[in-house]
Amino acid sequence: MRFFTVAAALATLAAAKDILITVGDKNSLKFDPEFVTAAKDDVLVFEFRSKNHTATQSTFVEPCKIKPDGIESGFLPVEPGSATFSQWKIQVTNTSGPMWFYCRQGNHCQQGMVFAVNPTQERTFDAFKATATGAAPAPGNGSSTATSSAPASSASNAAAETFTSKALVLAAAGFVAGFVL
Repeated sequence: MRFFTVAAALATLAAAKDILITVGDKNSLKFDPEFVTAAKDDVLVFEFRSKNHTATQSTFVEPCKIKPDGIESGFLPVEPGSATFSQWKIQVTNTSGPMWFYCRQGNHCQQGMVFAVNPTQERTFDAFKATATGAAPAPGNGSSTATSSAPASSASNAAAETFTSKALVLAAAGFVAGFVL
């Protein structure tokens, strides 16, 4: 019986993948890619490439404001010309709703330095970014179009988003400790 439990756990880990997100590559104010589709147990690897940025969790409605009880990398400065880069890793523990991030350095968020995990047709990355930059009306009014590569989900309400982030906070507390460089 224990063999099957261990085998199932190993199979789950084998299916999980690392997803690299560069932060500020080539002195840009950008996460690259700007959004990803992640499965449960995937690991988001934020690699900080220049300047002094963060990956800070926010909400769809308030993209440039830290989410209460959200997670964040903290500021991870990179010396000019550096060939080594700091990484911050988090494991996706729940995919019932999207997660939203921004850089809290100065006005980087208002300049469009935002990132999303599993945006939906109802809550698109484009609408999130437009709200951050002030280029759109308040999100959630149904006026934005879906981002084609984002998965559809009926669980994109605020309760699901809160549940997702709290589960991730708990997982990150134990998981990230061993992986932050």
